[in-house]
Amino acid sequence: MRLILQITILSGLPLAIVLSSYSHSMIKTILLLIAWLLFLFIIDIIQRKRLFHKKQLINIRESDCCCELSLHISLNELLKDPIFDTIYESLCNWKNEYNSFKFESKGEWIDCILSNYRKKEVNMKWCGTVYSNYRVKFKINNLVLWKNNEMQLTRILCDLLSIPYFEQRLTGLGLDTSLHIFLVVTNGMLKLQVGNFPKEISPSIIDNRTFKEYHTITTFPLMYLTQDIPPRYLNFSIWSLDFVVGRFSKQVRNEWRQISKDREIYESSYIKGTCQAKKLWSKGKDILEKQGFSWLDSNLYNYSVNYSNKILSVHFKNYDLEDRETQGLGAEYTEERDLI
Repeated sequence: MRLILQITILSGLPLAIVLSSYSHSMIKTILLLIAWLLFLFIIDIIQRKRLFHKKQLINIRESDCCCELSLHISLNELLKDPIFDTIYESLCNWKNEYNSFKFESKGEWIDCILSNYRKKEVNMKWCGTVYSNYRVKFKINNLVLWKNNEMQLTRILCDLLSIPYFEQRLTGLGLDTSLHIFLVVTNGMLKLQVGNFPKEISPSIIDNRTFKEYHTITTFPLMYLTQDIPPRYLNFSIWSLDFVVGRFSKQVRNEWRQISKDREIYESSYIKGTCQAKKLWSKGKDILEKQGFSWLDSNLYNYSVNYSNKILSVHFKNYDLEDRETQGLGAEYTEERDLI
């Protein structure tokens, strides 16, 4: 809309000049310009009023929101990702005065990481010695964010699991030797990343100052499958986009422009209370296929989003829907309702 206003303003001046050429009166030209600017000012006020009303409606629904997002990560499948082959080779080639990275094979190193996780974490389940499942649960209730039953002083859905690469007595490499497994919702997408890579073992180095610190393992199209999460928790930001080709390059600007359009559709759907927007669902379905997600048949808790691939399981439930279904309990009479 701002672009349309700018074009209109630029086209208003030559229009007034053309009209003045017929009228041969500077006073009429000035009056035409004043009338034109006044018209644009009124349009701007109308647009601002609509935007303010839209934010009010979003805030009203957000204040009554109660939803839950549960995530499960299979660490055993996660550590099979090819990125760990690159990290293992980088660690083997990293030499310094300590020279403390001594593992005969990648499998021995992976076993060490899982062993460190087993020693550190208590909220996991082990089946034998090769499988692990890390869980985290977010809940939004009346604009208060909870993570694993602990209140969070932030509006970002994120969780960080840090696991040492080696045993504690072998951490003398002179660099940060912990693997970060990072879950974050950004621009409406749920990302599972691994990283905290120092420059010395980064899988990709662009130049002396730019290197890859985190690697995205899988991405889940959260906002494309359900429009029941408050928009403020979807963390829309242009700074979250990859900028290898330049922070404000044409590629990044086009990507951000598309995200902004999807955000408008999401907010409109959120206000109306519709569970799913067709335009967003079609995009989400394509991302699901690319990332290997499939619907889980077992759905004991009536999740509206219940998908999983080999590494990540995503479960979402909106308790507001249950409240709507239980409206009218206790009344002795009811009435038939017309189908819409």
